[in-house]
Amino acid sequence: MGNTQYGEENSRIVCRFFSQSPTKHQLVLDIKEIQSFKNQFMSHDPSALYLWRDEVMELKKAISDSALQHYRKEYKEKKNIEDEFK
Repeated sequence: MGNTQYGEENSRIVCRFFSQSPTKHQLVLDIKEIQSFKNQFMSHDPSALYLWRDEVMELKKAISDSALQHYRKEYKEKKNIEDEFK
């Protein structure tokens, strides 16, 4: 796979719950096949992600509005530094 980048504007993620017992549950994120940005004949079918409660809470925090704003700010700062050295 190397430097191949995959992504799709209309990627599909199926979310479901998996109960292993009356007290043990996981959130399952099943990401459907995605195509390479650069080669229409290359695709990737990621494995499903099984998340425990603490992992779900971390994911929720990582995709919150405040976290996304922080990531954007970091990206802009990094890009500005890189642009200075071009």
